[in-house]
Amino acid sequence: MYRMQGVFTEAMSITDLSDPNAQEEEVFRMNPKSPNYESMYYFSDFTLQINYLTPELKEKLPPTDTRLRPD
Repeated sequence: MYRMQGVFTEAMSITDLSDPNAQEEEVFRMNPKSPNYESMYYFSDFTLQINYLTPELKEKLPPTDTRLRPD
C-alpha cells in the first residue's frame, strides 16, 4: 500500500506504507511556468509547442487535423 500526496499542479510524492523505513519519494514536479503564461491562456511551454506547426509537419497532417481549422 502506498500513500500519495501533493498538489497535482506543483509536485507529487509517494511513500511505501508496507516498509517502515521507507522514505517519501518525489515522483513528479511541474516545470516552471513561462514568464508571460497568463497572456497565453495559462498554457505550459509543452502545450504551446504542440500547437506550433512547422512546414514539414503541416504537409504530413491530414486535412481533418483541428489545428488547421480557421476558427
